Amino acid sequence: MFESNMTKVNIAGKDLCVVKVKDSLYACTTRCPHAGADLADGRADQAGNIHCPLHGYAFNVITGRDTYNEGYFLKRFPVRVDAEGIFIGLPKE
Repeated sequence: MFESNMTKVNIAGKDLCVVKVKDSLYACTTRCPHAGADLADGRADQAGNIHCPLHGYAFNVITGRDTYNEGYFLKRFPVRVDAEGIFIGLPKE
């Protein structure tokens, strides 16, 4: 059920999770919006759900919503893949 399809990266001082779902890449914050745990220590399934290592709470990296529909949202970042590489859009500080 779970694969090693998620990695933690640091870009411009920000820790991010990058998750591969089928043939697409998605990026999100590493902090669980439910309990604050490091999601990069959790696991991602083939449907794109990241499971928090603290409580097992799950968030879908594609939609950003928690899988229990309780109103928690995962902060996501746009990803572009082209011949030059993989690019993640971060907000201007």
